[in-house]
Amino acid sequence: MVSNYRVPPKFDEARPYECWKNEVSIWRLVTELDKTKQALAVALGLEGRARETALEISVVDLNKDDGMETLLAKLDAVFLIEEKDRAYEAYSHFDSITKGSALSMADYIIDFEQRYNRMKKYNMTLPDAVLAFKLLDTACLEEKSRQLALTAFVTGEMSTKEKRKVLLKLHKQFGHASAERLQKLIQSSGNTDQDCPIILQEIIRDCEICQRYSRSKPKPAVGLPLASQYNETVALDLHELEPGVWYLHIIDHFTRFSSGNIVRTKKPSEIVNSFIHSWISVHGAPKRIYTDNGGEFNNAEIRDMAENFNIETKTSAGYSPWSNGLLERHNMTLTEILLKMTSFGQDLSSL
Repeated sequence: MVSNYRVPPKFDEARPYECWKNEVSIWRLVTELDKTKQALAVALGLEGRARETALEISVVDLNKDDGMETLLAKLDAVFLIEEKDRAYEAYSHFDSITKGSALSMADYIIDFEQRYNRMKKYNMTLPDAVLAFKLLDTACLEEKSRQLALTAFVTGEMSTKEKRKVLLKLHKQFGHASAERLQKLIQSSGNTDQDCPIILQEIIRDCEICQRYSRSKPKPAVGLPLASQYNETVALDLHELEPGVWYLHIIDHFTRFSSGNIVRTKKPSEIVNSFIHSWISVHGAPKRIYTDNGGEFNNAEIRDMAENFNIETKTSAGYSPWSNGLLERHNMTLTEILLKMTSFGQDLSSL
């Protein structure tokens, strides 16, 4: 671990120069390199213009206690000035924004946010109210629509129907904006009407266009656990490694502890013997076994063994390996390990 601290942080011109300087400062606190060697190590790790700039300094100056200060001062002269130039460019790019006639309101709002986010990277932020007014001033709205958005257009004297009509117009005017975005805009204009958030949510819910293009809510890709304690549910599967060679893989659903054994046939009698030897003799009989519908598991000998040990049998649906995903995922890991071992001459019969 300590040897990694001998390598200084890599400088990338695509990232802010100040971030790299902060990383170098941290690196200097943890590295074991002598102070006289730190500047040399950083200089050798630079690329492009940064490397050319560093190599303008003599080796004698770099190989001093204050060599890092000399190197950073030289780099500051090149990259700190350019950092300010990039910040000014980001500000100018944001300040010059205006909505073209062919641009939809939704696309304009996206462009507005992208430009503002770029400016924020240089620690330039605007108050929410100023940002809302900037959006309205550059949106090229008609005077009536502009006044509608700039003033507290929803008042307590209005009926719910009148408020809904005004808010619906604003919703459409701003390209079917979300309720959160519109509420933020309304609050920035000084409006504190308590009915607005509720009405806006109803408008979004009833808007056919918004529902059509809304993103579906993510569905959980998990199922209920099959076990809540050790040896309650044990899953079994037979996986072929090579022609005539399989392994019986057994895994406890609660602890994820797995076991297995190489088998040479798929006969039910060998599966039964392997399961008793690999699991029951070590961990005891499980409460339940979970398998697929293959003939090596769905047969009289397996059911007879389960009855003798008072084990419940449960099978997954046909042609649905994902229903026993825990075991299938471990099969991939186990198969990879076994194939690596056999590639180096390991005999499967010895496993």
